[in-house]
Amino acid sequence: MTDTTKKLVGTPQTIESKIKAVNKILREGEPHNISTDYNGFTGYTPQFIIDAMNAVFNIGGWGFDEMSNDIVIQQTEKGQFQLAISQVKVWLRDIDGEKLDTFPTAWGQGRVTQGNIGDARKSGQTDALKKAKELGTFVTTVIVDDHGSMLALSRMDGAIHISPKFAHAKAYTSANLGAPTEGLAQYAGEGKPYFDFTALFGGKMTVIAGGFPVVMHGKVIGAVGVGGSTDVSQDAQCALEAKKNLEA
Repeated sequence: MTDTTKKLVGTPQTIESKIKAVNKILREGEPHNISTDYNGFTGYTPQFIIDAMNAVFNIGGWGFDEMSNDIVIQQTEKGQFQLAISQVKVWLRDIDGEKLDTFPTAWGQGRVTQGNIGDARKSGQTDALKKAKELGTFVTTVIVDDHGSMLALSRMDGAIHISPKFAHAKAYTSANLGAPTEGLAQYAGEGKPYFDFTALFGGKMTVIAGGFPVVMHGKVIGAVGVGGSTDVSQDAQCALEAKKNLEA
């Protein structure tokens, strides 16, 4: 950081001047703070933007490392669609500048629209960051097609070992019944339409909250299931966020 930039950062400023200081820090960091996405478009790496914001706005020494990023392709009757799945690890820095892993590793999803993989990747990162910071829980996410066949499985570090089975059962149930798993119990009692269906299908289906169908143009094209939290309402919250991204 140059002396001029340090002066901008260290003196009382208006919002406009703070934004200019952030941009100046980013420009001074070129070219090593620039990344290229799958389509060849360039932009600042998110962590460098966070560092610049931290320095200027004094919003705290936090950031994240991208652990992985994958593109999943799903074939439907309407054609193919792509989903960017990102895994991030959020951290804070202590007084000595060391990283503290105060948040869990989390996964997020972003739908690829109009071929813009870069935007989907950023959306997936944002989704993962939101869940890691808000929930502070460790879960597994499963995405299936409309028959319940698994397309993707993402298990957070620290998630219980059986969480993938819970997540898959929830996704499988929602895909085949076209309904959220939460609330299905009322239809599974004696004399009801789905009486004892969890036993009938050998444990492949469940009435535990955390599964949602993915619907496009009025048709179920798949489902998402989340499992592993000690509070199933958190599983449901994570799954609903993923559903929204898939349907966007």
